[in-house]
Amino acid sequence: MKIILLTSALIFSFLANCFSQSKYDLSATSSSSSNPLFVYKVAGQSDILCNLQTSGFSLAAINQNSIKSMEILKDKTSTDIYGDLGKNGVIILTLTNETKLLLTDQLLKQYQISKTERKLPVYLDSKPLTNLKGMYFDVTAIKGINVTTEAEGLKKYINIITIKARPETSAIEGITLRGVPGKFN
Repeated sequence: MKIILLTSALIFSFLANCFSQSKYDLSATSSSSSNPLFVYKVAGQSDILCNLQTSGFSLAAINQNSIKSMEILKDKTSTDIYGDLGKNGVIILTLTNETKLLLTDQLLKQYQISKTERKLPVYLDSKPLTNLKGMYFDVTAIKGINVTTEAEGLKKYINIITIKARPETSAIEGITLRGVPGKFN
């Protein structure tokens, strides 16, 4: 019983740290060859594998309320199930049945971002995403998407705002989000 309680406490501590991003930055910018494989499981859908070396990933792109459970596999168990992809461990996020995951391009299309604008750099809560290939977003985690121009360099980029963005990130005056007119806060 003590082992179960300790394991549960460690998992919840890990998740809390991931979501606050104070200790861990599990994002698309990570390129280490020692990263675990992330697996999304949604009932009735095929499992989605996110290898951080080839796919983008950020816990900010997943609504916390969409996570039913999290399982960590390591050692022989992870390689028995996922082969070489699981050699550094596997983190399985089982999501609610209602969760709808979209690839970056699908999400941008849903928010009516033009094909030309989709070639712009993409930011998540004002932080650049360097690897969008294979990156999935939980549509319930997205508050809005806008095309922004920096005043100094007139650099344009796409900013995806999540529901857990800090106020200074999301309270932008005079921006019209695709599909959400007016300001967002």
